[in-house]
Amino acid sequence: MKIVLISTYMQPLALGMRYVSAFLKKSGHQVSCLFMGSEKESEQVVSPALCDDFVDHCRGADVVGFSLMTNSFFRSCAMTEYLRRAGIKAPIVWGGTHPTVAPRESAEHADYICVGEGEKAMVEFLDNLQAGRDPAQTRGFACLRNGGLVCNPVYPLCDDLDEYPFPDYDGDNHWVVQKDRLVEAGPKQIGRILRRYRMSSTRGCPFSCAFCNNATQLNIYREAGFAKHWVRKRSTPSIIAELEAILARYPSITAVNLIDDLFLIRNEQEIEAFVEAYVNRVNLPIEIDAFPNTVTEEKIRIISRLPIELLSMGIQSGSQSMLKDLYNRPT
Repeated sequence: MKIVLISTYMQPLALGMRYVSAFLKKSGHQVSCLFMGSEKESEQVVSPALCDDFVDHCRGADVVGFSLMTNSFFRSCAMTEYLRRAGIKAPIVWGGTHPTVAPRESAEHADYICVGEGEKAMVEFLDNLQAGRDPAQTRGFACLRNGGLVCNPVYPLCDDLDEYPFPDYDGDNHWVVQKDRLVEAGPKQIGRILRRYRMSSTRGCPFSCAFCNNATQLNIYREAGFAKHWVRKRSTPSIIAELEAILARYPSITAVNLIDDLFLIRNEQEIEAFVEAYVNRVNLPIEIDAFPNTVTEEKIRIISRLPIELLSMGIQSGSQSMLKDLYNRPT
C-alpha cells in the first residue's frame, strides 16, 4: 500500500515516525515522509504554495499518517483540515505521544488514532484495511463511533528491540520544507540540521513520575497486562551498528545524543560492553540523561571513559514531601 507519513515537529527528526516508516518499508509498503516543520511547532498557517505541495503529495495515498506531540497539536489539526477540504479520501491516522495520552480529543480530528508504540500496530491496521476488514478493530487503535470513543487494547509490546530496523534516514521519498515548498530531503538538506544524532537505545521506564507521559503510557500497558515487558534495552551491537550506518551516510554528525530516560538502567557489565565498543568504533562526543536511582559509583567509573559532552539529571524539587506526595518521584 502507498502510505504518506507527516511530521509536524519543528525539526525533521521525528524519531518515532522514522521507526514506523522503516518498519512499514520492511513489511513491503511504499512510504513517503513529509517533514512539515516550521519555526514554531504550534504555528497553524501554511503558505498557499506549501499547502498545494503538501496536498499533492498526499493524493493517491491509501493512508495518511500524522506524528505529533502536544506542542504541534493545533498545527496537525489545521493540516488535517487542509486535506479534508482538498478532497483527500484516504483514512487519516494520528499517532505519537499526544494521541496516545489524549485519544478522545485526537479522534475528533483524525479518522483513527494509534495508541502506544506504532510499528506492528500500523502494519496490522494496513493488513486489515487491505483485506477489507474493519480497521477500527485493530489492536492499538481507537476511533469515534456513534459519538463515543472505541478504544481497542494496545498491541503487545515487542520484547526484542533489535528486531526493528534502524530509523528511516535513507532519504527515499523524504521531503522537507524549503522556502515554502517541499523539496527532496537528500543528505545535503538533512545534513544542514543533522549535527547531533538523537538515538534511542531503550524503551520504557519503571517509574511513574506524575509529570511524565511515561506514567500514562505505563498505565495503558499495565491495564492490558503488558507492564512486565515495558522496560526494554537494545543490545550493544545493534546500537553501534546504527551509529556506524548513520555516520557513513551523514558525515555532518559531530555528536551523539542518547535520548533514553534511563540509559543507566543497564547493569555494570552491559555498560562496560557499550563503552568499550563506543570508544573503539564511534568515539564522538556523547550526551546522556541520568536518573539518580540508577547511578552507582561503578557505573560512573565505567562511563568516565566516554567522551561525555553532557550528562543531565532532573532535580524537580528540593522538597522531599513534594517529590513523594505530588510528583510520585522516588528520589
